[in-house]
Amino acid sequence: MGSQKEIPGKQILDQIADESGTAIAVVDRSEIEIAVSNNNSICRNLNSEGEFSRECAAFCGKALEEVAEIGGPVSFTCHAGLECRVTPMMFDGKTVAVIAGRAFARAENYRKATERAISGDWHTYAPSQFFDNILLVGSISEIEQVSARIEAAGVETVPEPEPPAMIEQVADTAEADAVAQDDDVLELDEPMHAPEPEPIRELIPEPTPEPKPKGESTAPPPIPRVAIDPRKWRSFFSTLLTRDYASACEALLEFLSRQYALESLAWLE
Repeated sequence: MGSQKEIPGKQILDQIADESGTAIAVVDRSEIEIAVSNNNSICRNLNSEGEFSRECAAFCGKALEEVAEIGGPVSFTCHAGLECRVTPMMFDGKTVAVIAGRAFARAENYRKATERAISGDWHTYAPSQFFDNILLVGSISEIEQVSARIEAAGVETVPEPEPPAMIEQVADTAEADAVAQDDDVLELDEPMHAPEPEPIRELIPEPTPEPKPKGESTAPPPIPRVAIDPRKWRSFFSTLLTRDYASACEALLEFLSRQYALESLAWLE
């Protein structure tokens, strides 16, 4: 199943998480989070006892089970509205799920999260801690790039050869079974190969470029990327705790306009 690479060391995972502004978590087969880097404060508060809550267990807890069923990386949006990308890798000789992301990619999902924290099922959590480290990305492709970077930093593992005595024993057993079942026919109720699963849709589809007139280049102009300073975001989020919903929305729109030099924020309405 999936990759045979050993996960990178904790220091490398911390570096990738900090540079990308996303979280990276490692979950084993027993649904235990054995390592986490730059965790989203929402995830940290919902799972403060060291084990996944019931809602989180249905997503991050079942991550390894999902990649085993699909046979490769899986993307999902969890119950909190966070985007995640799961890749199977190896740790100490066992397969684990490496979860990248835990970040908001849609303004609507973040708006719902704030409503749940103000007047919904999350209102019992202290806002200063619950929104201490909110992670945001511009698109899901950024999380996919983080997963690819983690896998590229992994170490190839080579299975150890079995001892000669064990190989001979297996060969003798196989030969004896072949003689005993020479005329037997194995009947299968199910096909040996299950149909390939449909690919998982991306949360935010990429826009289809319009055709260009002849003689012009079809390559789109490069889009300048705006560097995100996490300190500014965290400082801003702390100011929202003293505002009502309407003024918080206005403040958020003004902040986004300044940070990204946007002329119009109609897409957030």
